Amino acid sequence: MPMDLLNDNSMTTQATTERGFSLIEVLLALTIVTLTATALVYLTLDSMTSIRASYERVQATYLAQEGIEVIKMFADEDMDQVTTGVHGLAFTGGVWSLSSSSDTTDGYTRQVTITDVATDTKQVVSNVTWPITPARTGNVSFTRGLTDWNNTEGDAGDIVVDTSGGTGSSSISGIQLDNTHASDRTLSALRLYWAALETLYEVAIDGSTVFSTATTSGSVSGETTAITDHTIPGGVTHEITSLQFTGDVSGSDMTMTLFFDDGSTHHAYIEL
Repeated sequence: MPMDLLNDNSMTTQATTERGFSLIEVLLALTIVTLTATALVYLTLDSMTSIRASYERVQATYLAQEGIEVIKMFADEDMDQVTTGVHGLAFTGGVWSLSSSSDTTDGYTRQVTITDVATDTKQVVSNVTWPITPARTGNVSFTRGLTDWNNTEGDAGDIVVDTSGGTGSSSISGIQLDNTHASDRTLSALRLYWAALETLYEVAIDGSTVFSTATTSGSVSGETTAITDHTIPGGVTHEITSLQFTGDVSGSDMTMTLFFDDGSTHHAYIEL
């Protein structure tokens, strides 16, 4: 066979092989590019979804915390404003108020649930929900207990206790009770905490004895002492003229809780 013919066949086979390799390389490259692009698109969409979810949770958290803070503001002003039930919140004319059973802001629905825990304590749950997808709902909730330390709820909220004039050692006097309401308020019991081991055996208000017992059976520190119901007329100031102990209780602060017939309480501190 002539050498020229052999050389032509060899060159043809080499060219065909090179074209075959080039096609495979192109297909492989396209596959890699397609997979890479798909992965990048997926990562981008996933990142955008995560950013959106984080933003939505931040907004919901803010609204839930705001619900707690607004109710706390009500309690600081007057615990009577913190009514039990399921509420929404409204901000009108620069003033917050309780609205219907919920309020909605930019797709976020907030409910504030208030329940009684004790006479002067309430639990507040601020819950915010929002749609993440048609089949999925987000939720953020905060809970806080509120105690009426300022004694603003019920009849007790109408009584101003002035302990600045409280003096004595075994007999404490000079504590004033001012009824700021027009209606009468009735005091039915009291509880005192003191550091000494002495007992309380007599209580007098405006010179009238409302509690008296033998010195051997008096009330100890922290014990609730029932008294003869004492009416404090509206707009009138009364004075606890005697807290009689079996010995000296001065030298440390005393805590006093007054109980009224509607179940409300008023807390005060006496510096001796």
